[in-house]
Amino acid sequence: MDPFTALSVAGNVLQFVDFAFKLVSDSRAIYKSSKGVSADHDVLETIADDVYRLSDRLTEGAYDELNRIVRHSKDLAHEILSTLEELKAKSSPGKIESFVQALKEMQRKDRLQKLAGKLDKLQGQLRTHLIATMSDQQSQIFRELKRIEEENARMEMDRANAYTNLRSEVLSALQFLIPDTVLQSRTVRDHLTSLRNVRPVFEEDVTQLSEQMEKLSSKISELVFEGRKVASEQTLLRSLCYRSMKARFTSVSDAFTNTFQWIFEESSQGQDTGLSFLHWLTEGNGIFWIMGKPGSGKSTLMKFIWNHERTEEALLRWAIPKKLVTAKYFFWNAGTKLQKSQEGLLQSLLYEILRKCPDLISIVCSRMDEYAFHRDESEPWTISELLRAFDQLKEQRDLPARFCFFIDGLDEYDGEHSGLTEVLKRLIASSDIKISASSRPWYVFKDAFGQTPDRTLVLEDLTANDIKLYVNTSFSENKRFSDLRQKDERYEELIYEIVEKAQGVFLWVVLIVRSLLRGFTYADRIVDLQKRLQLLPATLEDYFKHMLNQVEEEIYQEQTARIFLVSLYATEVPLIALSFLNEVPQYAFQIKIRPFSQDEIESRHDDMQRCLDGWCKGLLEVSKNNSAPGVRDWGSFFDVKATFMHRTVRDFLQTKDMQTLLKERTQPYFDPRISLCNALLAQLKSVPLSHRSAFNDDQSPFEDLFEDIAYQARDLEIESGVPQTLLLDEVEHVLRNHPIGWKWRRKQNMFLGLAIENDLQLYVTNKLTTQPLLPSNKGRPLLDFALDPSRTKYGPRRVNQDIIEVLLQNGANPNQAYKGATIWLKFALSIYLTQAPADSKTLHEVVSKLLSHGADPSGWVVVGQKVVLARRSTGKASDLYKKDGAVPETKSVRQILIEKFGRTEAFSLLENASPPTQSSSKGIINWLVLRFSS
Repeated sequence: MDPFTALSVAGNVLQFVDFAFKLVSDSRAIYKSSKGVSADHDVLETIADDVYRLSDRLTEGAYDELNRIVRHSKDLAHEILSTLEELKAKSSPGKIESFVQALKEMQRKDRLQKLAGKLDKLQGQLRTHLIATMSDQQSQIFRELKRIEEENARMEMDRANAYTNLRSEVLSALQFLIPDTVLQSRTVRDHLTSLRNVRPVFEEDVTQLSEQMEKLSSKISELVFEGRKVASEQTLLRSLCYRSMKARFTSVSDAFTNTFQWIFEESSQGQDTGLSFLHWLTEGNGIFWIMGKPGSGKSTLMKFIWNHERTEEALLRWAIPKKLVTAKYFFWNAGTKLQKSQEGLLQSLLYEILRKCPDLISIVCSRMDEYAFHRDESEPWTISELLRAFDQLKEQRDLPARFCFFIDGLDEYDGEHSGLTEVLKRLIASSDIKISASSRPWYVFKDAFGQTPDRTLVLEDLTANDIKLYVNTSFSENKRFSDLRQKDERYEELIYEIVEKAQGVFLWVVLIVRSLLRGFTYADRIVDLQKRLQLLPATLEDYFKHMLNQVEEEIYQEQTARIFLVSLYATEVPLIALSFLNEVPQYAFQIKIRPFSQDEIESRHDDMQRCLDGWCKGLLEVSKNNSAPGVRDWGSFFDVKATFMHRTVRDFLQTKDMQTLLKERTQPYFDPRISLCNALLAQLKSVPLSHRSAFNDDQSPFEDLFEDIAYQARDLEIESGVPQTLLLDEVEHVLRNHPIGWKWRRKQNMFLGLAIENDLQLYVTNKLTTQPLLPSNKGRPLLDFALDPSRTKYGPRRVNQDIIEVLLQNGANPNQAYKGATIWLKFALSIYLTQAPADSKTLHEVVSKLLSHGADPSGWVVVGQKVVLARRSTGKASDLYKKDGAVPETKSVRQILIEKFGRTEAFSLLENASPPTQSSSKGIINWLVLRFSS
């Protein structure tokens, strides 16, 4: 029984106690009435019917105290109903007098006050239980309520206050049922005492007690409803969130002091005509495009705009009277799949929208109902799902908010850029949505956004004063320069020469200033500085080459080349992993599992930062990734990484000439991928015990490191045609034997399942050939890993038909049950849920293979549900015994295949199906009927 179900059961017990009190109170009122006609037995029967039906709703679960209360309630309900039947038997039909007489006889035997005493005791037990479960930190209910609150806080969801208030209101309502406290009204205390001690009962006392219990029951119902709703919303938001969501934004350099201020002026400097950016924020619409050369500072400007308070002030004026919602996404070509794709863009924007406007979740997300039913939060979102959500958003006639998105680095998108521009245009179809975007001045973007000069800005045309300010301030902070400029005006001219030579490329200026400041260290004269400036390359690419040529010693050149080549193959390289890079080739296999101490981590970080400074001349920088909202911080061992200082560095190192140079400087046997895998394996063996808490997460650092290794191993398989068995076996050994304890270490097939999910086809084939593991029925079936792979930070995993073929040939059974359904029916459900056009060839082949190996085509799949919520307490019997429930919506496998492939293709698949494996005679008959009917 989940915590919310338990809380709901407690609320039902409370309703039962309320109506039972009414029953006993009305019986006492009849007995005490001077006329004997304050109520008749029909009224008592109606209330008793409520009591019976409510008690019938009570179910037991995994809560001992609540189970005892439920059993007492049922026993008491039986006793009350037996008493009422006895009353009816002793009275004449239709005669109130005889009914009252029978009631008086029962009163003389103290039957009613005994029932009242038992009810009072039951109410006390329930009260104590509710207070404990709502307040005791060890209670499952308390922990679940607290978990949801903390998740709200981490995600900064707008529902946080309402949910917290409901919990407080339940605790407040409970106080009125505590005996002998000032919080409980005198009339309520007196009424409880009267019931126990056979004193007169007044109607207003009964009413007040009933109102308090009804209020508490109602608040519990609201809390259960809201708790389940918020929990489902959080699950959906977690499915949109990914660990590296904020990584690119946080790595972008902050704007230099007092630069870019012109962006908020009414008319941007250098713009003869057109709309200012500030005016666009306040009143404009559509897409405002900021274009600029490589290194001109586009990302820094976009970060400056996002963080500046004037941005929000201007947008609030645009949004009034609606709520303002802003969201950002910074493309990163060197990042993970979700950092450079449409999926990542749309997930990030949708996450921010729904986090800030949770009421929109049920409106724009078709997944919402599914998350309370059969969806897993790790299941990747498809482009069609994400676009459909935004289409739903745009179609709302009365949106509660207006939305402004800031999207940086369109040119870093890994895909067809014309498709990206069409998506952006699709987003702004609503007048309540607008976008500020930046990119290099490529023609694909000029054609899409450059036709509206009033919403276009050329960055390098506007930064001359910013560059001058940066150079002037940087030099002025050097005491030697400040002293010399007072004596020689040529020092002032040096600043203007730099600005002129920069041509708006801010990154070049930063690098040149660093070089010239080193000249001051060596007491360069003005003529030396001018000559140094003239000799320095005028373009970024030439300057990068100049920097690499400064690495003089041959040994450093080899180390530099190794680090650059490895970094080009990785999204980001953990600094700890880099520290193992220059060890002997087999070092990672030779060392034992030995967790690092914090001192060792800090020492290695310090050493590597010094090495990078000397070897890479600033082209590789050290940064710490900040986790996305609601995602645990894994600590410096994992999150301190080495990254290229700018995308232009990566572009430069990937040129043909630079690749040739770097490879010439390394040994012939050096393979960047193998070296990276070995370095990550060494890091895996060194995971510190201080990070133990992070390993309870669904996506732990173990899985994250494994994904990095598996990604490289898969590419090695493809390039070499050889399975990386030695490497992966060692990884499995580490996962199963590290002192922290991998949560799946006791699952026999789990590692092989992860290898299947990561598309390591040659490794999986080799393993199944040498040591078949399929006969084991423990844990998740390997075929389920293949048919339902979870997502990875490198993007959605694909269903690999070759791996599926190998599994089927080795005895995998599509009809094996797992988590309440067969593997085949779960796959049929995923076919139905994937509403994007099918990859007809792959999907067709997979379905064909499964059917030919005995997948049961006669099955039915529950594809959805319509939730029926119990009504809140109204005092009416007809409203009280309705249960929370759902009406399932089902489809046959046959119908799903017809909808996906068309009737002709579906019938062709069904005709070639083999008899179901391990099926009953009924299953075989169903298969025969289906085959001949198709």
